[in-house]
Amino acid sequence: MRAVRPVLAIGFLSVVVLPNALAWVQVRGMTTFVEGGARTPPPEQLTLVDRAWTVLTGVRLTRPVNATTPADHGLPSTAWTTPSRGETLAIWTVPGGPGNAVLFHGYGGTRDQLLDVVPWWVDHGYTVHLVDFPGSGGSSGNTTSIGAREAEDVRSAVRAVQARHPGPTVLYGFSMGGVAVVSALADLDVQGAIVDSVYDRLSTTVGHRFEAMGLPARPGADLLLFWGSVQLGTNAWALAPIDRAPDIRVPVLLFSGRDDRRVRPEEARALADAFPHGRLVEVPHGHRPAFRVPALWDAEAGAFLHGLP
Repeated sequence: MRAVRPVLAIGFLSVVVLPNALAWVQVRGMTTFVEGGARTPPPEQLTLVDRAWTVLTGVRLTRPVNATTPADHGLPSTAWTTPSRGETLAIWTVPGGPGNAVLFHGYGGTRDQLLDVVPWWVDHGYTVHLVDFPGSGGSSGNTTSIGAREAEDVRSAVRAVQARHPGPTVLYGFSMGGVAVVSALADLDVQGAIVDSVYDRLSTTVGHRFEAMGLPARPGADLLLFWGSVQLGTNAWALAPIDRAPDIRVPVLLFSGRDDRRVRPEEARALADAFPHGRLVEVPHGHRPAFRVPALWDAEAGAFLHGLP
């Protein structure tokens, strides 16, 4: 019996303790920004050795900074801030027409990544507001919840924008920004939204990350969701745009890449079908903003704006 105990202890550590400890480390790395150093590349870019090391030590998420400003793009702007859930959101406003376009970046990104599409919005009669989520760019904080708490930031930013600049409002969100937009949309007085590269469920896209690392999606994804729920104080399984979609009554245009490994085409189609007034446009690339294909973006997004009430 005594000889069996060490074996049982080793088995317990290997099967229960170690996987949970690794999941805890992964969640901490994926949701906490650190200052300086190199960021862990996407799973597809890692060597086999790098993948093994990342599994053991967690990802490194360097705090993202704005590399450019509206002035660098020849755009006039006003910089201002607004509070949200104890943090401060940094916003650039680029003057345009009577409408409001409020733009939200993706996971680990910054608002300057959306500057290229600002002139397009201005040409279509919108004043453009670009928002940094907490932990990014000019906003305060050092954590991200991959879309869960960011929904409250969308509500805060949109209401602050409308208080400063009353007018019809349209939202745009890429990836995590799109998830946050969908999660907040039913609570806002807006005319519509364009969302880009949005997952159907957090559990699905986390599973795809494991697959990109050459690992089975289950039970690893469930361990990350469990410890993510513990660390962030939220139910990670409930972060599911596809469950929020039926409650949204305004028109929604969805873009999704045909070669997107994080949001697969069948998942994008299911999400689009869940909206009462949703339409999907597939883009011939991977997990990238649709406005990187200017002709397609101009035709589809332009027609969408023209059809809004």
